Order: sequence, then C-alpha cells, then structure tokens
Amino acid sequence: MPFNIEYPSGYGPDSSVSTLDIKNSVVVEVPANYRASIRTDAIGDEPRWEQAICINSLSTGAKIWQEGNYGREPRQEWSIWNYSNSVYSYVISGWHKTSPPDNSKQWIQTEIIETKYFIDDLNPDQREYVTYLVFNRYGVENIRQNAAFSIERIKSQI
Repeated sequence: MPFNIEYPSGYGPDSSVSTLDIKNSVVVEVPANYRASIRTDAIGDEPRWEQAICINSLSTGAKIWQEGNYGREPRQEWSIWNYSNSVYSYVISGWHKTSPPDNSKQWIQTEIIETKYFIDDLNPDQREYVTYLVFNRYGVENIRQNAAFSIERIKSQI
C-alpha cells in the first residue's frame, strides 16, 4: 500500500489564501550539505495589527514554519540541515490583517520592498550567505516584517 501524505492547500498563516503573489515572495534554496537559518520579526507602528511571516515548501506547497505576533512565537530562529544530495527550496512571504485577530477578515500578502544579499567572509571556514528581506505595505507605517535567511556549509562529522 503506497504512503500518501495530504498537504493542506492555500497560503498565509491559516492557509486560507488560494494564490501566492510570487513578485512579493522570495524563493530560497538550501544546497546539499548546507544548513539554513532564518531569523524574523513582525513589527510595525501598530502592534495591534495581526502580522506574520510564512515559509512554504516549494515542492509540496506545505507551510513548514510561521512567525508573527499574537501567539506566533515572535523573533524566533528556525534552522534546517540538508544532509541529502538534493536542493531544498522554500518560499518566504509576509502577511497582515488591518486589525487584531479576526476570523472574518482575510489575510493580505504584504508587499516586499527590500531585498539585500551579501556574503559574510569574516570566518573563511564558515562562510555564510545572507539574504535580508523587508516586507512592508507602501505608505502604511503600521506593517513591517523582517527576515534574515542565511546558509552555511555543514562541517564534516569525520
């Protein structure tokens, strides 16, 4: 009997949004034998507004992690170690509501306004590739979600 996994469909913190605006999302990859970390925070001048950052698997669409306010573990770090021989790909997106938690309001994908890439070479034995993302709705100071995604080679266990 084959093993079948049903992944929830949809995007956003409650998987209720049927489509993802890819121009306001970022695809990141974790090469074989690399460790990836993401550090995030969902901030803004209006802390009552519900905000979140989500990471979905590019291959399955399944949401594998989220961070935000209102019980979503703000300012946490998430890591994955890729010991396989293939590349792991993920989509990072920001989300908000213009209110405190309210099930009658739809999640809105937050526009991405800044992306910066750099290589941290301070320690040549542990080179780190970093991507900084800032999600913000233009003209609305109340919304801001930040993410720093980094990858580094896994050191040999020998």
